[in-house]
Amino acid sequence: MSVLLKTIAAYFSAIRFIFKHRLYYYIFIPGIISFLAGGLLLYLGWTFTDNIGLWLAGMYPDNWWGSNWIDEGGQYISFVLMIILLFVLFKHIVLVFTGPFMSQLSYKTEMILNPETTPIERESGMLADFLRGLKLSFRNIFFETGLLLVLLVLGLIPVVNIVTTVLAFIVSAYYAGFGNLDVTLERRFSFSETVSFVKNNRLMATANGALFLAILLIPVAGVFLAPALATVAATKILLENKL
Repeated sequence: MSVLLKTIAAYFSAIRFIFKHRLYYYIFIPGIISFLAGGLLLYLGWTFTDNIGLWLAGMYPDNWWGSNWIDEGGQYISFVLMIILLFVLFKHIVLVFTGPFMSQLSYKTEMILNPETTPIERESGMLADFLRGLKLSFRNIFFETGLLLVLLVLGLIPVVNIVTTVLAFIVSAYYAGFGNLDVTLERRFSFSETVSFVKNNRLMATANGALFLAILLIPVAGVFLAPALATVAATKILLENKL
């Protein structure tokens, strides 16, 4: 519980921190990137959902019993699958394409919070940050999508779907927090070391990711605020834990 409370406090202090130190650039540019990515994914989802539903329904012969139910079920399943896929892709696209900017923000945050010490130098450039973020996102998309599909199937069972809905949010929050923590961890750890660290600090990652997703769901403003607030909050929490 203390980790959750500390994360909430870090998010609130992140708002004051960004405006106090005039780090508006890190809200505006990543926000534009996120907004464009979201618009593109919504367009693609709107375009292909019906086609996927028709393809699923077409696999069941029309002259068989229950074909009408299958047609309706195909549309429902395609809609749910598309929502899950779009949500997962959007989140990771935001993390990947805003990653280089968030790495800079994390470094600046550390310099401001610890002026008496010398922060670890960022040896990589924006391209290296982008490639590392891409590698991390491919890994996380694979595991996250697999877990969400399992929960989707289990969610078809009455009553159980209440539990699976909560678990699905926790899974998404964990992998979102994973990406947010990495922009600070990348200055200290190798890729494999980062994976091990986050596994050992699942609550920290999940708490950060849960608030990130909550902010991200705020219409328009969320895509501008979520990346920067999550980055500053993650950096503060990690420094407080004397990483």
